[in-house]
Amino acid sequence: MWDKFRALIFLWLVGLAPLARAVVHKSVSLFSTGLDYVILNVNQETRYARSGETIAIYLGDQLSIRSAVLLDPSKKTNGLILDRKTLKQLSLHKIQPVRGDLTGLVLDSSDFQSKQGPTPEIDLVIRARSASVGGFITIRILNPILNYVELAINKQKRIVREGEIVRVLPDDLFKVFHVATNLPKNEQVFYQVVQDKNRIYLQFARKKVLFGTVTLEMEP
Repeated sequence: MWDKFRALIFLWLVGLAPLARAVVHKSVSLFSTGLDYVILNVNQETRYARSGETIAIYLGDQLSIRSAVLLDPSKKTNGLILDRKTLKQLSLHKIQPVRGDLTGLVLDSSDFQSKQGPTPEIDLVIRARSASVGGFITIRILNPILNYVELAINKQKRIVREGEIVRVLPDDLFKVFHVATNLPKNEQVFYQVVQDKNRIYLQFARKKVLFGTVTLEMEP
């Protein structure tokens, strides 16, 4: 009796074996068509973004999508494109979207400034052009922020924050010693002086992105 029962169990397991192999084979096949990582340059620095990863950059950074690697290296992505939701988000903020294959393109993130109101944080979701290739990466474009400026007026230093008004006399001399921002590096940050009647505006920018102003008001 027990021998017959064991024989039935054996036959049942043998019958399930092809089905199990088919399921495993199908899972491996689907998994191998996914995106592994994308190679990109941010300001000429090489970075690697794994599928599902978010890479943060700042308005003014130069971005270049070099290539993509799949989990199955024998297959190709047939190009990288912006996701539909990203294109819709860009259109809502009057930002000219980039259509077509992004591979090899050099993008100036300054071009992603909103033409209507302040520029929000923008997520560029990038995926393979081929619908059969799963996975994506996200490039999050952040706004530069002016934290404070170390300013010397007649050689006396003081900390001035964004939006603050400093009262000066017409003969006062001022000099910018240090600019603190949320940027990893301040190498591309500069300021320009704009005078309007009795006010002097120190406008801080990065490439084409104006991100902070300190005001000097001249007393009579």
